[in-house]
Amino acid sequence: MEAARAHVTVGSYGHVLYGYDVELGGPTEPVLVPSYSYEAHVGSVTSVAVAGNILVSGGTDEMIKVYDLKRKVERGNLMEHEGTITALAFFDDTHMLSGSEDGTVRVWDTANWACKKVLRGHKGAVEALSIHPSGKLALSVGRDCTLHVWNLVKGRKAYVSKLQGPCRQVVWVSTGESYALVVGSEVLIYATDSGELVRTLKLPTTVHSIAFYDSGNRMVVGANSDTIYIVSTASGEIIHSCPDAHTARVRNVAAFDSADPKCATLFTSSSDGYVKVWDISEEDETVLCEPVAQIQNGGRLTCMAVRLIKDDSTSIEEAEAAAAIEDDSHDDVVDEDGLEEDTAATPKSSKARLASAVNGVDEVGTDSKRKKKKKKK
Repeated sequence: MEAARAHVTVGSYGHVLYGYDVELGGPTEPVLVPSYSYEAHVGSVTSVAVAGNILVSGGTDEMIKVYDLKRKVERGNLMEHEGTITALAFFDDTHMLSGSEDGTVRVWDTANWACKKVLRGHKGAVEALSIHPSGKLALSVGRDCTLHVWNLVKGRKAYVSKLQGPCRQVVWVSTGESYALVVGSEVLIYATDSGELVRTLKLPTTVHSIAFYDSGNRMVVGANSDTIYIVSTASGEIIHSCPDAHTARVRNVAAFDSADPKCATLFTSSSDGYVKVWDISEEDETVLCEPVAQIQNGGRLTCMAVRLIKDDSTSIEEAEAAAAIEDDSHDDVVDEDGLEEDTAATPKSSKARLASAVNGVDEVGTDSKRKKKKKKK
């Protein structure tokens, strides 16, 4: 495992957020060190996301809480949704998307936390969100069994597709060349350039969470059991399973590539209250998934977000001290004029819709109407 620092945040049914720091790849064994616990929501914590030093959490109380990880303080509440917050996702640390049981996706500017756009289209709760690595598009899936593709520059739908069943999660591969939908015990992988279904991965039980590593060639699966699965996306085969990884269902997984090919650092959380860190390695077609750190907080964990920082010879304590004197304002802010009215575009042929959308827009906030705003003092 290469040297890195990580910050892990998990939410619980008991309305509490827990934060942990861990140093990886050092001369000593990794240890998950408690960093904070916040009485974040009135009800259960349903979603968390992190970007830079911004942490956000959503709950059944219909609120989004915003935290500053540098100073470990709450910055405020976002209360424009009318339903449980079901999904949160960042593009860099400049924009955030949120989904809710009210069926809307909202676009937020993190410079001032203004809601720049309300994206409407789902006829039921939004279940999950994922933003393309380019920042040009976002995918959302809902309980209405539809997939919506959103043009984030124009602030409108690119197209809508009917799904074969309820979808729990949608994830872009890091290269942006494909994306995956979690439907029951199957993971469906689609090609971005053609829109075609290229692989169906079948798991032994209901899938709760997936994460890709090795440029999308490997996938980690957390399922409705105590087992972690590692799958080859090329063959569709389970190449390794780790039974008894937890004592209850594995609710969340997050994987980060290591310097060595086919190696990764894996984070998992479970209903058993444990957060665990794993070292995944592969040699001569033999996959090893070994636990290197764990901690239990006693709560029933619901969601997880991980921020990984590659080692720069700075310890966690030194990094926090340095962060305390940084300027946390933004140079560039998306102007509201850059987001057009929310209108449903006429769908093209099912093939190459995503490719057309990806190639047809600039990065979020970089169209011809983008303006720079002055920093707030």
